[in-house]
Amino acid sequence: MSYDGTSLHLEQDNAGFATLTFSAASSVNKLDRRTLTELEDVIQMLEHSPDTQGLIIRSGKSHFIVGADVHEFLGLFALPESELELWLTQVNRLFCRLETLPFPTISVLNGHVLGGGCELALSTDFRLAEPSVRIGLPETRLGIMPGWGGSVRLPRLIGLEPALDLIIGGEEVNPDQALSLGWIDAISPPDHILTEAKKMLTAAVNGTLNWHQHRQRKQQPLSYPEPELSLIMQLVTARLKQRVSAHYPAPFHAMQSMLSSHQQSFAQALETERAHFLILTRTPQAEALVGNFLNEQHVKNKARSLSAPTAVHRVSIIGAGIMGAGIAYQCLRQQCEVWIKDIRPDALQQCCHQVGELLERDLAKARLTAAQMAQCLSRLHGTLDDRTLADSDITIEAVSENVSLKQRLLQETERQLTPGALMTTNTSAIPITQLASGLTAADRFCGLHFFNPVPRMPLIEIIRGPHTSQAALSEVVAFALALGKTPIIVNDCPGFFVNRVLFAYLSAFRHLLSQGISPYQIDAVMEQYFGWPMGPARLLDTIGLDTAQHATQILAAGYPERMGLPAADGMEALIKLGWHGKKNGGGFYLYPDDGKAHYPNPEWPQIQDTPTMGAITEQELSERMMIPLLNEAVRCLQEGIIATPAEGDMALLLGLGFPAFRGGPFRYLQQWGLAHYIAAAEHRAAQGALYIVPETLHRMVQQGAHFY
Repeated sequence: MSYDGTSLHLEQDNAGFATLTFSAASSVNKLDRRTLTELEDVIQMLEHSPDTQGLIIRSGKSHFIVGADVHEFLGLFALPESELELWLTQVNRLFCRLETLPFPTISVLNGHVLGGGCELALSTDFRLAEPSVRIGLPETRLGIMPGWGGSVRLPRLIGLEPALDLIIGGEEVNPDQALSLGWIDAISPPDHILTEAKKMLTAAVNGTLNWHQHRQRKQQPLSYPEPELSLIMQLVTARLKQRVSAHYPAPFHAMQSMLSSHQQSFAQALETERAHFLILTRTPQAEALVGNFLNEQHVKNKARSLSAPTAVHRVSIIGAGIMGAGIAYQCLRQQCEVWIKDIRPDALQQCCHQVGELLERDLAKARLTAAQMAQCLSRLHGTLDDRTLADSDITIEAVSENVSLKQRLLQETERQLTPGALMTTNTSAIPITQLASGLTAADRFCGLHFFNPVPRMPLIEIIRGPHTSQAALSEVVAFALALGKTPIIVNDCPGFFVNRVLFAYLSAFRHLLSQGISPYQIDAVMEQYFGWPMGPARLLDTIGLDTAQHATQILAAGYPERMGLPAADGMEALIKLGWHGKKNGGGFYLYPDDGKAHYPNPEWPQIQDTPTMGAITEQELSERMMIPLLNEAVRCLQEGIIATPAEGDMALLLGLGFPAFRGGPFRYLQQWGLAHYIAAAEHRAAQGALYIVPETLHRMVQQGAHFY
């Protein structure tokens, strides 16, 4: 007996053991609709095969199965509910047919075993894993929950409480964890795993291993004494509320489904899971989170296609400040030789100390060994001498936002570099065109905008100057990828993309302050109602009010009609009084010594002495803050600063923490409805130029066009 499909291959040995190999034409195995159709053909063959004694399911790729094909999700979610329910029911029946084959079955797991791939493995009697395996059901991260039996089989296999934790959090576990939980049955080295699988099947056929008992365990309802069940519910509910915002419904539906179904019959439990899954597919959060996943794939694939096959070994960083330390750390972790240049010995010493602290943090969390830390530190050098820059593959200027200082340093640096070296600037707002003036090799120069804190922020904006060559751009993209970052290429303008859009938002904030709205009320609305990780006042405190003011002046000069400052500017008053934000203990908020807690600055009412505006609703306040940001994002797309809505959405998600459940500015606009958005913006038109809708949106409404 054999089968050869596009993604599946089946063969049977002389002992009657069939091996089903998933080997898609693409780089990884996915359970797309075509693969599921082939799986149905294979199951039908196996159901009618009297000679088959057992089944092994394995992968011909470096990963088992990474889940369903997410590219199909949005199309499936758009189906009428009856059609989507029918499709889910058919897949569930298919997995149940696999589970009820008249012989023992085993999944041989390698690499990633995720989502639908994990649910398929749960449908076999045994699971045997290589030591490299990462197994999980991460569906809640996409705004949905397991829909092919995962939330039914897993709790019956490992217990309700651990299954709830794993599914609600979407967490992956390693083989040792999975083995201790009972999720897998054994671990085997890759070279022997197929031999071990056949030994387990032989033991099952001979009766030494009770495969019927393994199978029945997943079919039986769970029974907990009422006090124990009540305690599980209390513990899991409390942990869920601590870990997950109410803006994300998927974990709550997963919990409700599992608590409702664990005592039901197997068929009833699958119906309960399916009902909750269907509800989630209709939510804007699922559309947004799936869209985010697809956008991230688009951005990363584009970056890989643009990157040049080059390697950076020696990096020079000019400026021994916080950003310099973060960039140095990131480069050291990727095996680069790093030279930090400054004119102040004390600054160099402090910078190297900060790098050491970052490495020590990794050591404490077992992210690197003591030997690896020592190797990193041996590659770190501080210097006061420009001549040490000569052998650099890439130089990153990271001094304060001062145009004349940056221009002078870039020109001095260029004279030291060998021909062909890359030179970049970490400016957050100054146009690259302006900084490139005076350079003789402007074709090898571009912006390389890291976000603070560098170790945690995944985004790098790569800013193409008017003379930046494609070759240089490709090399810088490759460097950013090597650092483990997500690079997005943008064209030049004041603020580039992320900060240009951000400072439109912050400009709206400062105008609201001048009209008597409390910064603490704005923060509460933007955090709790809209979903930002921190409101604009806390964000400005984190950036540093003085630092933000420098960028504000650049943006205000670039876009005076929209980003000019109000006459009564409370933030400027704070700066004049010496409040610079979190870094010196206070700004809009005051911060204790550890910097983790914060509370309102009691001096604020006297600092911003303006008449208090009347009552304002959460929706109105949210719209007053968000419309300027959304308008500016559309203008950037209109002007070609960003190439696609997908790149714009990912830039704000990764660079600003735009609420993921809203999907980025363009996805959010689309879900709002462009005509409805225009009406809301025009209702605010009296507030000034920030609220004027870009012409692009009017044209899109006329043409019935969409961003996605």
